[in-house]
Amino acid sequence: MALRIFISYRHGDSAGYAGRVRDQLKDRFDVFMDVETTPLGVDFLDYLREKIERCDVMLALIGPSWLTAGRGGRHCRDSHDDFVYIEIATALERDKPVIPVLLNGTNIPHPDQLPDDLKPLARRNAIDLRHGSFDADLNGLVGKLRSQLPLRRRVSERMKSAGKWTAMVTAASLLSVAGKIFINWLFGS
Repeated sequence: MALRIFISYRHGDSAGYAGRVRDQLKDRFDVFMDVETTPLGVDFLDYLREKIERCDVMLALIGPSWLTAGRGGRHCRDSHDDFVYIEIATALERDKPVIPVLLNGTNIPHPDQLPDDLKPLARRNAIDLRHGSFDADLNGLVGKLRSQLPLRRRVSERMKSAGKWTAMVTAASLLSVAGKIFINWLFGS
């Protein structure tokens, strides 16, 4: 099963990078990015939350104007109706790994610059992605993504597999008991 990646980005800050990242990752992973994948007529926020719930990791692309490139030019911390704010806050709330992808030397925002529910973003281990070394930087990200399929997902898959075996053993035991009862009834022992 492919790693499910959610790309969070600001249209006014990093749309070009987001498209390049998606194009490079889409053949290797199950990638969600709002462009081209959101069905028409659905509640956008509900759809985003569903995709975040199902993702294994979020890439939060952060460019030089990430803090202020929100809806209507408002600062991120002043805009709880900002889609990027909602995406990242939802992922953090659901304990999803959120990887800040810092574009062209952008610094990760200081906690004081972020609303309370985004402050944990400032403590996440980030990766740099630069125009001049894009392919090498992205290949480094791909290697790290491949090597760290979330432990909780591996454990969950093992539990599901174990659950199937448990159900099969239970069903076989019940059939065995039912068979013995039927044979005893049939032959009157």
